[in-house]
Amino acid sequence: MVEGIALDITVNPMKIYYCESGFSRIMRMNFDGTNPEEVVTDVIGLEDIDLDLVNRKVFWLTNTYNDDRVQSADMDSINSNIKDIYKSTYAMHDFRGIALDTVNQKVYWSQSVYANYDQISRINYNGSGREVVASINYIRDIDIIGDMLYWIRSGSDLLIRSDMGISYLDTLVTDVQSFFFTMDTSLGMVFWTGKF
Repeated sequence: MVEGIALDITVNPMKIYYCESGFSRIMRMNFDGTNPEEVVTDVIGLEDIDLDLVNRKVFWLTNTYNDDRVQSADMDSINSNIKDIYKSTYAMHDFRGIALDTVNQKVYWSQSVYANYDQISRINYNGSGREVVASINYIRDIDIIGDMLYWIRSGSDLLIRSDMGISYLDTLVTDVQSFFFTMDTSLGMVFWTGKF
């Protein structure tokens, strides 16, 4: 099953990166669907991905019962320079969606804390300075463009936008029918994976 999705528009031809959770791997292919290649293999509990196009890194989340992780690797060769950035051993604190602030080198992720709340956390690329930045119910995948936060609202299939302080909400797209999406401001488009 294809889950997380990310775009590399800095190469020609443009590439789509995506998670194949059933095969436990991160793949990439040309924008037209040709030339699929493995990037990272044997990732147990693969959940979502994002790309740092400046430093040429792929970041991803794993989600297992009590071993959830934020990890990274080089994005241009297979299984190169894999690193653990953050690890949680709490049961039922599932990592869901990932977004990168490449300017400040921070990783953001959404997390479900069952029977209580959902939250967004962030950490520096080197694993230091973890903090919770927002508590938002029904959040799945997230993205950050500039100082705006975007997310898929679970159960309602809405793409929502807000400032980082969550002082207002704006619905951008309805009937998304997906858990995972990515945005590209240079193309002026939103891409999402299908939910079947």
